Amino acid sequence: MCEIENKKMHNPHNISLDNISLDYQTDSNGIKIRNGMFGSFLAGMLTGRQIEWAVQQGDITITRIDDDGNEYNSFDAKHLNPNSYDLAIGNKIGYYEINDTDIIDIKNRDSFKFITEDIPEEGYVIRPNTLYLISTRDIIGSNKYIPQITGRSSIGRLGICTNQVAGFGDIGFKGSFTCQLSTIYPVRIYPYFPMIQIYFETPYGHIDSLYDGKYNNNNGCIKPSAIYDDFKNPKYVDIT
Repeated sequence: MCEIENKKMHNPHNISLDNISLDYQTDSNGIKIRNGMFGSFLAGMLTGRQIEWAVQQGDITITRIDDDGNEYNSFDAKHLNPNSYDLAIGNKIGYYEINDTDIIDIKNRDSFKFITEDIPEEGYVIRPNTLYLISTRDIIGSNKYIPQITGRSSIGRLGICTNQVAGFGDIGFKGSFTCQLSTIYPVRIYPYFPMIQIYFETPYGHIDSLYDGKYNNNNGCIKPSAIYDDFKNPKYVDIT
């Protein structure tokens, strides 16, 4: 049996709460399930312990590709934090080759050139005023939770931003996350260093569709923007 814990909603504006129940049930793992007008759901960000449990249950996958092209489970509990998991970057980095007179046309793939380079063992210097794309070494997937990435605090304190605007993945996404690096100062980075943290949140409502977009199954390779494809996509017909 679950314990039932009744909670009163903080309601400073005296909104009518006659039809809303805010009971909480505690499951066998000690996780609170909130019962409300939309049914039962797990609310909030997963703790490190809950991330590990979700991996064990297959609700989150954290994998890598070996030298023979085989995917294997790369989860390691030592990379867990109180409510996140550290991710290593890969060994390649990319950037747009553009000069002061060039213009990237989002409708035209031929308007930009994307360069990919190796990150050598002795490191690679990233410099201000350049956007770098770099993939996580780990491949993340979940059909149940919302994955979100951010830079580690120690990385941010060096003036490095690890993602510009695209910091979360849709439910159903599986692949390496592509980080959009920029820096205030010249900084030398190294391959396979854990620069990134990933955390997971629970969705509110029923999951009735999974991500099946153009960046899915991005396993370690760096994919530049493919926004030009949106002009051919019926989903974005209003922009054409």
